[in-house]
Formats: sequence, structure tokens, C-alpha cells
Amino acid sequence: MSANNNIRIIGRLGKTPEMKYGPSGTAVAKVSVAVDTRRGGEDSPPDWFSCVAFGKTAEVVNDYGAKGRLVALDGEMHQNRWEKDGEPRVSWELTIRSVQFLDKPPAQEEPDFE
Repeated sequence: MSANNNIRIIGRLGKTPEMKYGPSGTAVAKVSVAVDTRRGGEDSPPDWFSCVAFGKTAEVVNDYGAKGRLVALDGEMHQNRWEKDGEPRVSWELTIRSVQFLDKPPAQEEPDFE
């Protein structure tokens, strides 16, 4: 039996994407996404996902992403492990394969010519 690692989340970007370029020149965009689960009732806090995109996908996320945008992200979950002060640490990150923006982009402000 083969295992499959696919996840889709739909939520809102928590902030504007952070774009960097790796040593080979590959674009890397990091974002956080809030997903409203409502499992704790109307006032329950959202679940937050740390996400990363590479290459052309990173450029799209960076060019069109903005805080509050509604997005659908498809990708794979990866576990990162490291040690800090001798204590093991673990975090999860969604590696984005594709992004779809589900709302209209924010209106660009008109220049003030007064």
C-alpha cells in the first residue's frame, strides 16, 4: 500500500508573504494562513498553518497575496525537527504546490494629487 500526502486548506492570509531567494536563485515565499474550524463554537480561534512555496508558485503567492486574502492551497505537510538548548523541537509546514485566490484583490489606492 502506498501512502499519499495531500492536503487542501482554505483560509485567509495572516500577513503579506515574505519573499526571499535561495542560493541558487529559487524564489521562496512564506505565509501563514488562518483556517476557521468553528469546532469550539462561534468564538473559537482559527487554526494557523505555516506555509512555504517555491519557484513560480512562490512568485504568484508574493505577487497576488496580501493580508486577509482568501486562498485555497494544495500541497504536502512536512515535519521539521531540530534541537534548541538540548530540547527536541517539532513544527509542521505546508509546502504549497498550487494556490487559488478565492476573492477579488484589494483595491489599489488612487494617488492623491491635491
